Amino acid sequence: MRYAHYEDITGKLLGWYDDAINAVVPTPNLQITEDVTVEPNANFVDVDNNQVILKDLRTLYEVKADKHTEIKNTFNKKLSAGFTCSNGITMDAIIDKVQLLKNGYDLSVKLGLTTMGIRDFYNTVHPGTATTDVATMIDELGVNYQTMLSTKWSYDDAIDACTTITDVLAISWL
Repeated sequence: MRYAHYEDITGKLLGWYDDAINAVVPTPNLQITEDVTVEPNANFVDVDNNQVILKDLRTLYEVKADKHTEIKNTFNKKLSAGFTCSNGITMDAIIDKVQLLKNGYDLSVKLGLTTMGIRDFYNTVHPGTATTDVATMIDELGVNYQTMLSTKWSYDDAIDACTTITDVLAISWL
């Protein structure tokens, strides 16, 4: 007969035993009979329901950490997708790229230039772009970044406020 050996307090599956092979079958265990459901890749023994199932065994702290990482990755992915400014030019929206544009703008203004070349999200060069247009683009990119960052922080705060794993898992950046 086969047995599923599990950790008493958590229900975590610790191993499989067969009394035809193993001289000693550790306890606690669940005898695997025809009425016991066994899922592929199972990691949890539910003795009350005669099941050996796959279950999320992470702690609330671990689920929160994973959700924070998911939100951070979504934030970065959204910024990496670019932002289309009001003049129709799509620019890199990652803060480092916005800062590079701002540095180029500041240098152009300091040199007294009224136009400058910029490279957009698609790697297309726009020579002779008016510095006033670039200033507007920088403002729009800054507002976009701050809006995205505020949204990220709202999700982070919501994650931190959760008291159950179910509540954490329900959070999703739309």
